[in-house]
Amino acid sequence: MAEQAISTPEGVESVAAEVLRDLYRAFAGDPPRALRAYREDNALLLLLRFEACGDAEPEVAFMALPSMVAEAVAHRIGKVLVPRDASVCASSGLAVLGFTLLDAGSGALRPLTGDDLEGAPPEGPPPRRPALRVAA
Repeated sequence: MAEQAISTPEGVESVAAEVLRDLYRAFAGDPPRALRAYREDNALLLLLRFEACGDAEPEVAFMALPSMVAEAVAHRIGKVLVPRDASVCASSGLAVLGFTLLDAGSGALRPLTGDDLEGAPPEGPPPRRPALRVAA
């Protein structure tokens, strides 16, 4: 039996922030110092403050967070977040994650066809991988 996404009155930004808080707590062992979510239309921005450190360990760990947040949001409430840019500054204790919220009726997601498998270019722009920028 397939699991169904749970309908929730919370906005996608609240759910994404909760997911990021839980993932950070699992990684660091403590909750983040601060966490904010901002949404305008289909753009979502998550800001995470953590204990500043001088090494690159948090920066490497943060590389996987955007995809993990998007997957968890899709599982919890059925909303599709596309990870965009991520920026982490370990010395300042700040991480910024950007997402685009896809509208279910936009046609942006479609099933693969035989043309896709035969090398025909897909409709629309190619998917963009999230970029990680590390500030010194």
